[in-house]
Amino acid sequence: MTDRLKTIANMITVGSSVADIGADHGFLSINLIENGISSKVIIGEVNEGPYQKSLYNVQNSKLANKIDIRKGDGLQILKPLEVETVVIAGMGGDTIVEILNYDIEKSKSYNEFIFQPMTKANVLRQFLAYKGWIIIDEKIIRETDVFYTIIKVKPENIPYTLNDLELQIGPLILKADTQLKKEYIELFKIKYKKVYDNLHNSNRQDRELLINEYRQKFLILEAILNGSND
Repeated sequence: MTDRLKTIANMITVGSSVADIGADHGFLSINLIENGISSKVIIGEVNEGPYQKSLYNVQNSKLANKIDIRKGDGLQILKPLEVETVVIAGMGGDTIVEILNYDIEKSKSYNEFIFQPMTKANVLRQFLAYKGWIIIDEKIIRETDVFYTIIKVKPENIPYTLNDLELQIGPLILKADTQLKKEYIELFKIKYKKVYDNLHNSNRQDRELLINEYRQKFLILEAILNGSND
């Protein structure tokens, strides 16, 4: 199993029942049962190919009595309160928001979510802040030179705001003290510097405003990397 899936597994509360939405091959669900993290897992897959792959792998693992595989879209395969933890990994942040918003009251019935957005994590974090869902943990994983963020969330009703850097990078990731975090932030520095440089050749009416905005972002990240982000 990949480091990304291992990290997701380690972020799940031990002993909780789990739904793995968009499980693809079902390896995470199998691992959760084999390692005693969960005694009950429900796999949800909307596409026929991944659904069949999950069926095949679960049957070969001889864990079919503990892993329920259902075909359907998002959380529509679940009843309210049916599981304690929901994992949604490998989708865009905007797609994850659509899944949650389809029936927000049902979504709020589960104790915790583990999200691993492939893109648009900022869209997901904006939704979480607006709805008042609390980000209780964030991890960064790097696999074959690609960074992945994993976000653990508890549904609440305490709206809050996140600034642009917190939306893009993650509020808890920004506070972390790891080498991987530094390397991750360096990528954003390069990205912001490129935008900053390109803006100097732009004819946009808001050019000066944007130049100042990206300069500030760059300087804030510099300060964080230099250890003055308290």
